[in-house]
Amino acid sequence: MHVFFDIGNTLMSGPGSPAKKIANRFYLNTNTVANYIYTRNIQSPEELIDRLKEKWGVSDDVFLHTLWFRQKRLACPIPGGRELLASMEVHYTCISNIWQPFYEGFQEHYDYVNTVASHKVGLLKPGLAIFATALGGLDPRDCIMVGDSYPND
Repeated sequence: MHVFFDIGNTLMSGPGSPAKKIANRFYLNTNTVANYIYTRNIQSPEELIDRLKEKWGVSDDVFLHTLWFRQKRLACPIPGGRELLASMEVHYTCISNIWQPFYEGFQEHYDYVNTVASHKVGLLKPGLAIFATALGGLDPRDCIMVGDSYPND
């Protein structure tokens, strides 16, 4: 048996969707922003600013710096999440549509956890490719997915 866990709203809570915040600030489509920021390995707020300027011609350095650091600082474990993982007697992996600052917040609260993160692999749930990547050679019939979104997880 292998268990896959989502991260956001399953193991971690946080300040809300960065894609929605960016989309609202710059009058962009939330899904388009989510697809962009969750599938790119953007490593800093400066890189985020440069990428958004290049992609959509938008910029608000203060807003984007603040968003980046709030995503990391306000990421916190959902009560019982760490204890659950520590007590598990089966293998588990996290698989998540996530971007770098929230991922960094996750890493600060959990010891090493094998993770397939969308921003690292360039793939999104619910696409089959990210699940195939996470499965590796595992038989999907021997796995379960625990998440907060039936359509995505």
